[in-house]
Amino acid sequence: MIERVQLRGSSATLTSAPAKPIQNRDAERFAQVLESQLRKSGELRFSAHAQQRLESRGIDLSSDEMAGIGRAVEQAAAKGSRESLVLTDRVALVVNVPNRTVITALANNEARENVFTNIDSAVVVPNTAASPISTETERPAPALGGLRAADRLTRRMAQEL
Repeated sequence: MIERVQLRGSSATLTSAPAKPIQNRDAERFAQVLESQLRKSGELRFSAHAQQRLESRGIDLSSDEMAGIGRAVEQAAAKGSRESLVLTDRVALVVNVPNRTVITALANNEARENVFTNIDSAVVVPNTAASPISTETERPAPALGGLRAADRLTRRMAQEL
């Protein structure tokens, strides 16, 4: 609401003028664009730097991978994260969670050699190519060569004791 100040002598009085609706087409168009952008706020965006990093490394993310990354960002947002490291099978992404914007990206083999700073969370995206896990024996193999290798290692350690 707009208020008008009227000065008379040494005293001032306030009167209210009715607010006028905006009749400008540019303003209407701006309102429409703003509304559509707010609706799309859940979509994941990539900064120019992140796009450049993905292109220079020849990394194309599939729609399944994008969906998994989107779910990971939603999980991070639900926990109140602001900057999150999102790890997939092939790529590591640093994401500004409130803006849903990927800040930087690198292949997993490069990620192992780096220290990630200024993050407050990390989310691991499940392998999108694998089927859902239904039993304990069907879970993805540990890094040392699978459940059988882990069992052999456990037995060997028990024998040495």
